[in-house]
Amino acid sequence: MLIELSITDNGRHYRWAKTDPQGRWLEPPRESDEEFLLKELASYGEPVKLIIPGDLVVTTRLTYEEKEKRHMRQLAPYQLEELVIGDVESLHFAIGPMANQEVTVAYLDEDLFSEIIETFKSAGITVSACYTDFQRIAVEEGQWAISLSNNLVLAHHSSGIGFRCPRGMAKLILGDFLAKDDENPEANVNIHLYADNEKGLEYLEQRLPEHTRSRISRHAQTPPLALTSPNLINLCQGQYGPGIAVSKIWKQWRSVIGLAAAATLAAFCVNIFEGYNLESQKQALNKDITQLYQQVAGANAPLPPNPVKRLEQLLGPESGNSEPSQSVYMLSKVAPLLKAENVDVSMLIYDHNKNELVISIETSESNNQVDAKLSKSIAEAGFKVEPKNAKIEDGKYKVRFSVTNGEES
Repeated sequence: MLIELSITDNGRHYRWAKTDPQGRWLEPPRESDEEFLLKELASYGEPVKLIIPGDLVVTTRLTYEEKEKRHMRQLAPYQLEELVIGDVESLHFAIGPMANQEVTVAYLDEDLFSEIIETFKSAGITVSACYTDFQRIAVEEGQWAISLSNNLVLAHHSSGIGFRCPRGMAKLILGDFLAKDDENPEANVNIHLYADNEKGLEYLEQRLPEHTRSRISRHAQTPPLALTSPNLINLCQGQYGPGIAVSKIWKQWRSVIGLAAAATLAAFCVNIFEGYNLESQKQALNKDITQLYQQVAGANAPLPPNPVKRLEQLLGPESGNSEPSQSVYMLSKVAPLLKAENVDVSMLIYDHNKNELVISIETSESNNQVDAKLSKSIAEAGFKVEPKNAKIEDGKYKVRFSVTNGEES
């Protein structure tokens, strides 16, 4: 049995049905809320597989040394510590197959994942495997598959990395993944686009970097689905995997072990506290910048290898004496407003001399009142906003906004 979870403002909803060994539906899936699903499956008696929304999960690639291979799941949080928002202890990590000293790592909020799995467990249902929805898209070795459906873009690479995001943020995120770089193998692979019609395919193609256009194949259809990729990441690892009995024992004892370890470590740390404090401040700053990046690119935007560098590219070179925190604050307020209007963001530039955020967006020709709506909502957020260069071009309504501090003259 395969179960698909979707999360909306109205709660959790599910589709479920039996599948073949490749994860393809054998019958039209049934749909219901959580209460009805759990009642229906209470007597099912067999383990189920679960598909969760891809915007809950972040994937990234890591390298490792051969001696680290056996402990990669434990080491991954520390390799990603400076790139992750918040405390790595609050996240659940899962790793894919390892080869050539590279591995794809997925992570998501521990409490949320635990709650989802516990919901089934409490009803007597065993979740044997859990995957993200974008990893369900079939993809051939060394290729990308990118799909547009219901205003969402899902992308899956054969390495296991991928993402799900609102269509308006697809251009920025795809630009990161497919950046033209001799050291970036994803920049030179074949790309398969999927959409219900030619208009959707054209939309996707326009959001890809120019240098990838010669390697695109277009398919006016829903993407093929499968659970056969060798690089699928089963999120049911660690305490959610087959070794759950051992995990329970560890949970009972880890507080005692941790207390003893902390007591020993405290004596040593007294001598290096000052240096550690400075390093903590540096990490806190990097986390703030990483949080800004995800606010700009989307809540589940996959982290680039260097989010600080990518953010600098998005905002432009720093100059003048303006406080960098102004750009962080402005973007944190404006980004959700852009997402709410379902527009495409084609450019973000921050001028430190003027403390000015310049945003270029594009949307459908029929949505030519969006500048008035955005101007009003941005002004209500406390900023001075001025739409510029509004025009209709190639069937698109394009406009640029200048956003500055509302207190300035």
